[in-house]
Amino acid sequence: MNNVCLIGNLAKDPEVRVVETQNGKVSVCNLTLAVNRYFKKQDGTKSSQCSFIPIICWSTSAETAGRYLTKGSKIAVEGSLQMDTWTTESGEHRSKMQVRCINFDMLDKKGDRTSNGNNTNTNSDTKVENENVNPPSEVVVNQPVESKESF
Repeated sequence: MNNVCLIGNLAKDPEVRVVETQNGKVSVCNLTLAVNRYFKKQDGTKSSQCSFIPIICWSTSAETAGRYLTKGSKIAVEGSLQMDTWTTESGEHRSKMQVRCINFDMLDKKGDRTSNGNNTNTNSDTKVENENVNPPSEVVVNQPVESKESF
């Protein structure tokens, strides 16, 4: 079983791009989610630690994230862990663990979300499901990117 559920705030604005596949163009969005972990130290004092988790959204989820989410947006993400590996131009092998988003909920209060700077006045707890749960098997990126994602 490979399930991940996280709640946090976006550490930066979503990065949306369009990739070419065998079946046409598909939207892809990269998010960085800041997630806090609270714990007690051995001496009993409370402490916290923040982790920055890379998230990748596809299709409708990617388009919605790009339109309605901004740095600081509070969301809940459901997905699975995905390991990406690639080789750099200099021949170095690299890898990166990220969460492949299956769906996400926008948790900001009503009226806090914006689309292109305008108040959308949407209800809180808006759930967005990815209609393309499986990403395309072959991706050709329109723009040069630092890493090649494997599926």
